[in-house]
Amino acid sequence: PHANSNLVHRTPNPSAAMHGGKLVIATDGTNIEDLQQHILGPGNSPITALDALEKTLEWSHLCPTGPDSVPTVPHLEQDPMVLEESPHVLVCGNAPQFATRKTPTTTTTLIAVPQFSQTGEAVLVNLETLQVELLRFQDETEHQE
Repeated sequence: PHANSNLVHRTPNPSAAMHGGKLVIATDGTNIEDLQQHILGPGNSPITALDALEKTLEWSHLCPTGPDSVPTVPHLEQDPMVLEESPHVLVCGNAPQFATRKTPTTTTTLIAVPQFSQTGEAVLVNLETLQVELLRFQDETEHQE
């Protein structure tokens, strides 16, 4: 059987799209991992992926360390990494672990999604309520003795 080409839609990184009237922006997490290496939190401790996501909202820029330490392509007229409005959902992939919270000022739902291949975890977002659910998949061989 042939795969239905409508099931997979390739998108750029970062990607912004309207889904059910909600603006969803997602990155592969490179920008967030880089921010975590350059910013310290209280007591000089590393900031979390969610803290870094929140900083991108605060600064209205998805990749404030580009092009210095994250390769980005310069644009003459407009920086595509500038956030002109706060999204309803802001996602970073390849996070060390799953985490989510709403920002107090913008009410954006922040989501850090770990690598599925390493964790067996996937994330569902209800776009009506913006509730986030973590799904865990286990290898059948893990339960066989």
